[in-house]
Amino acid sequence: MLETLSCIFSLRPGASAAPVAILGALPEDIASLEVPAIAAGQSALRRIGDKLVVLAPQDDGAVIGFVLDAVPPATQLKNIANRLARLAASGRLAAASSDTGDTLAELPDSARFLTRYLGKARGRITPRRLLAMACDALTNAGDADEVAILVCRPGEQSVLTLSSLRLEPMRDAIGDLLRRWRGEERLTQHVSTTDLEEEDLRHEDTILLLDKAAVSHCYISLPAQGDAGFGFLLFGPAARDPERCCEDLRGILELRHRTQRDWSRRRTYLRRGWMAAAAAFLIFLLLPTDRAITASGVTRPRDVDVVSLHFPTYLDQMQVEVGETLDPGAPIAVLTAPDQDDARASALYQISVEEAAANAALAQDDYGAYVQAQSRVALQQARLQQIEARMALLTPTADGGGRVVAALSGGERGRFLAAGTEIARIQTSHRYTFELTLSPADAGFVAVGQSGELSLRGQLDRAYPIRILTPPAPDTRGEDPEAAPVLIATAMIETEGEVQIVPGLSGFAQIDTGRAIRLAVWTRHIVEFVRMKAWTILNWRI
Repeated sequence: MLETLSCIFSLRPGASAAPVAILGALPEDIASLEVPAIAAGQSALRRIGDKLVVLAPQDDGAVIGFVLDAVPPATQLKNIANRLARLAASGRLAAASSDTGDTLAELPDSARFLTRYLGKARGRITPRRLLAMACDALTNAGDADEVAILVCRPGEQSVLTLSSLRLEPMRDAIGDLLRRWRGEERLTQHVSTTDLEEEDLRHEDTILLLDKAAVSHCYISLPAQGDAGFGFLLFGPAARDPERCCEDLRGILELRHRTQRDWSRRRTYLRRGWMAAAAAFLIFLLLPTDRAITASGVTRPRDVDVVSLHFPTYLDQMQVEVGETLDPGAPIAVLTAPDQDDARASALYQISVEEAAANAALAQDDYGAYVQAQSRVALQQARLQQIEARMALLTPTADGGGRVVAALSGGERGRFLAAGTEIARIQTSHRYTFELTLSPADAGFVAVGQSGELSLRGQLDRAYPIRILTPPAPDTRGEDPEAAPVLIATAMIETEGEVQIVPGLSGFAQIDTGRAIRLAVWTRHIVEFVRMKAWTILNWRI
């Protein structure tokens, strides 16, 4: 808001004293201003038309006034008043308003121009932009025709900024000249075409430079050799006090340039840090790593005896339940087959009929009829043995014993069971397998013999070693034949002795399928999806 500062004036004690302009022109209605009594270190606010006047007292009783062309928001009034009061208390304005006549109103306005430029600037002000604004402030304020500003840094190459393209052909000459002028003491020097001294080559080079720049004189202000600061070369200065002009600009530049340079250095370090981190991350992505395929699945018993039917029957009673351990030869179920009972009865009847016929033929001495009847009896007896063998299957048993992992429900008595129906599954050992459900992007990496680890739900604190037994293949057990087949691979859970595993436990397995670069491992699913879409939609094979 200080960019609206248009005038600074001083008001001496006394009723008849008139305000004296220090900077800028006094407002026309300044005579209507009433100056109240202000305590030391405080300030007062007054309005003159649409302008705001901030009054700050001095130690000698004088009052310094600041005229703002616009009234700032109420939230900024206190901050602005305090800043202006501190400026008035610094003593510089009081010295400028003394009776010596050395007022700021007579000084160049380059510092005020630069302050306004900074206040109206948009975006980040870089050090190069700041120096360009300082050159514009000097030329637009009329303090110089052309300007060269040299940024001096100990141990670093000096940086030269020129005010216009007209000086660009003389950049090297200006830089060399300023570096030669620098000495062990701080330098302020006026040089004109009448100052030629044959014994001083610096003056000769300066005069030649003035001729090239088409000016008659210049002002040089440089810091001492080895000191950090700003050097100024003003061509044709019109300011009465160029030294004061350079000092004012030097103070602003040192404050802003240091801040911007520190921020630029910080941005440089941050940029380099991010670039180093990005390079390290890229190298990290290109390093090879283990390609572990993660897949879900369920446990299955490795060795199983399946008890199933060879002919249609009806369920009469189930004598086992899931989880029960059976001894060898233990009965599993009781089944009934009415058609087999009828066939057995029919076979017995035929046997009795044929035996009666054989006896009658023998009584009649009909040896041929007797032999035929005996043959029919033998045939019916063979049929009867076959029927009785099948009826013996109506009471299935666990031949090798083991644990029941699946069985029919015993509550469905009288249920019809078609041929091939599984009555029960008997696990005959403590070995288990794990059926992995694989995605299409992972199935191509899985091969027989690969190893990995298995974690089961409820037993996440323990890892079981596994080994792939069968390659991935479509699972044909799905209920929907039109659905996409699921790729299944079987892995052997390599454990010794009894383990806390039951069939049907779900879990996750990690299979080590070799090594590849980390980027390919992490993005294989995305690459597979993109390749599939490119082929199906755009007919591109990538």
